[in-house]
Amino acid sequence: MRIFLSSLVLFLSLFFLGCSHSVILPGSFQQRPEVGGRLLGGSASLGLQRTNEIEIFDDITTNPPTRFTTNGVGLVEVFLPIIPSSSLNLGLTSFMDLYYTSAVGARFQVLGLSGQPGWKSTIFAGGLVNSGSDTTNGTTTANTKITGTEYGFSIGYGFSKSDLIYITAGMQDGDAKTEIIQTAQTFNYDDNFEHSILTLGATLGENFFINTEISVTKTKWETLANGSETTDKTGGLVSLGFRW
Repeated sequence: MRIFLSSLVLFLSLFFLGCSHSVILPGSFQQRPEVGGRLLGGSASLGLQRTNEIEIFDDITTNPPTRFTTNGVGLVEVFLPIIPSSSLNLGLTSFMDLYYTSAVGARFQVLGLSGQPGWKSTIFAGGLVNSGSDTTNGTTTANTKITGTEYGFSIGYGFSKSDLIYITAGMQDGDAKTEIIQTAQTFNYDDNFEHSILTLGATLGENFFINTEISVTKTKWETLANGSETTDKTGGLVSLGFRW
């Protein structure tokens, strides 16, 4: 028993004091198949999102830093990376919204009418914002900045003015620039990635609503010297919102 407890303490110490460096990618686009439907009409929501944490360096303290190995995932991913999420949608016309999630962009109603029963669909496109991560281990720091775009579509069926079920599919792609600063030198890396998401979601409620989603994601991370790694994960979202 004592040996088991000692091993557990050692494992947890290595986990929390590890030298790996990861980035977090969204588990949901937070996109539904309808817009606000009028000038300045829209919605806002707050919730929890099951994101995707991708380890891109096994050890940032080695010289040179150690990239991912055979599976591209770290121990941190055994635990669910659940973080707060928010979204804001603001109508410009009866068929166009501006949105703010993990990206800033626009979505357009291409099928059906907002706030009405029946089939409806939107397309969306935007640029990634507030993306990246920082890791510090002793005198070593790693900083990754992500830039890129997202695009996709959402299609669903409204059972009433406000209740609907939908499918959203799309992709984020772009560049991830990492700077690792050690005591005596600095390393710079320029990676590329593709992150696709397929979501099944449902929204219930009119002015105040609840939104639930479950997603499957596929991420391809490509480096200049180490080739590429692909990983499949699950994501999801539960949020409460308000329409006006």
